[in-house]
This record gives sequence, structure tokens and C-alpha cells, in this order.
Amino acid sequence: ELDIVAYSARQNLLRVIECKSYLDSRGVGAKSIMEPKAKHAGSYKLFTDDRLRQVVFKRLEIQMEEMGACLPSPTVRLGLACGKVSSSKDHADLRSYFEQRGWDLLDKIWLRAQMEKLAQASYENQTSSVVAKLLLRE
Repeated sequence: ELDIVAYSARQNLLRVIECKSYLDSRGVGAKSIMEPKAKHAGSYKLFTDDRLRQVVFKRLEIQMEEMGACLPSPTVRLGLACGKVSSSKDHADLRSYFEQRGWDLLDKIWLRAQMEKLAQASYENQTSSVVAKLLLRE
């Protein structure tokens, strides 16, 4: 099961985003993603199991092409949207690990940057834009 699949025709890019909130818990631990045999690695199979990831991404690519939902031969990129990471060390470790693999880490730093862009942009009649402006403009 894939939480979010998004497509950019401009980049011919399929993005697969795994979502974990963990707001009222310890948070995402770096070991769970970086060490395939870690205690909670099973919750992050697309990150920890290279073979599974290859099979899922190839099948997704074929399915999207057959449906006409993307151009031929898209690039597929993995990402993690997470509400909380367990510690600042784990956060730094995850950021580095994801950068090395070309994956996206959509964490509170990323979310704040996106909200700041919305807050600084001209008026948009969208709830997300208005909320960003209310929260971040002085």
C-alpha cells in the first residue's frame, strides 16, 4: 500500500510518499529506516527492502503508463512525510541518509519552509494559503 502517489508531467516524476505522523509518540527513529533488521524496520519496508522497492516501483510505473496517467519511463522517487523524528541526532542522520539516496524527507523543517513560501506569496483564495499567512506573518 502506498500512502501518496503524485506525478509531475513537467519532470516526468512519480513521487511515492510514505506518511508517518507519530505526533504523540517517540517519533521516527533513524535505525528503523537505516538498519533493515532493526526492531521497527517492518514499518518502513519501502526504505529498508531494496528488492521490494524495485518491484513496487516497476509495477507502479507500468500501471501508471497503462492507465495513461504518466509519460513513458518516469523517474520514481521515494519520500517520507513525518510529523516527528525521535531526536535531533536521528533527524540529522535521516536527512543525510535520504540525501545520499535521492529520497525526500518531508519533515517539520520542510513543512515550515513550504508554509513560509505560502505566507510570503500574494493573496490566494485557498485555505492553506490563508492559514499559512495567519500563522507565520507578523
